[in-house]
Amino acid sequence: RLWHLDSHRRHDKNKTKKKMATFAVEYAKSGRSTCKGTKELIPKGALRLAKVTEREHGDKTISMAAWYLPVPFFQMMKRMRKGSAIVESSADLAGFDELKDDDKGAVEKMISDYHDEDVDWPPKPAPKPKKKKEPSSDGDATQPSPKKAKKTIEIPDEKREGVEMGQLRDIAEELSERLRGMGYNVPDADSARQQCGPVCRECLVDGVLDVGNVLRGMAAKWGLKETIECVVAENAPLAGVFKELSSFEYKKGDNIKGTAYKKVSAALAAHTAQITSGKEAKKLAGIGKSSADKIDEFLSSGKVAKLEEYKQGV
Repeated sequence: RLWHLDSHRRHDKNKTKKKMATFAVEYAKSGRSTCKGTKELIPKGALRLAKVTEREHGDKTISMAAWYLPVPFFQMMKRMRKGSAIVESSADLAGFDELKDDDKGAVEKMISDYHDEDVDWPPKPAPKPKKKKEPSSDGDATQPSPKKAKKTIEIPDEKREGVEMGQLRDIAEELSERLRGMGYNVPDADSARQQCGPVCRECLVDGVLDVGNVLRGMAAKWGLKETIECVVAENAPLAGVFKELSSFEYKKGDNIKGTAYKKVSAALAAHTAQITSGKEAKKLAGIGKSSADKIDEFLSSGKVAKLEEYKQGV
């Protein structure tokens, strides 16, 4: 693959050299990658193009691909500095020969239109709407910006009849696990049940439980886990744990720890082999003994005690 890393060579953390970019095209192998231009997910099987940048780390070379949907890819090239390497023809795109004939024709036309001065292409990106400042009641100052809402998944209405108060404990546990499976930041089972139980009681009226309201309420409280695109998909849960730890540290005002955990998350996401132990992870830049211990803890138990404490507000 384009981002292959020879893991048998010695890694030097202190020497990094950037090489010239190359380009590639392929069909998205999953629906997890994000278009760097629009920030939207690229559907599985969709045509995507990449700017591939090589970096030398000591005697190793790592290739990192930034993926784009077709139009944002050419918009990105328009913004590149004069003299930068760009796609001159389909021969500059690794993987082009593996495309379907119709897609080959579409890509070649986009390249042709891009270089044709008489064709206004690609279209300019839509301008981002400006946020309007709302005046306060006295008409002089502006209202403080509202707190950013947590991302949620649309949850449909759902009712459950014949529910008794004694069943709510088990139902709270059941609904918490449903949200966990949907990708929400659900704490450990006991804490989740304690937090979800009171909401279940509030939504139980005359033996009818408003399950949809319970799920929506807890989803808003816990929020979705942030997805992280990793070179090796198996490292995504680990990278996600340290991204969450970073967020909590920043909220506490500890920018040093927040930045340290953020670097650990980035190192795990960029690593080209599956991490199987903290000892192995310590070889990566920015990962010390404390983080390695947390990696071992997560690999053995599926959770990190410090993160669970933060989720419970400890």
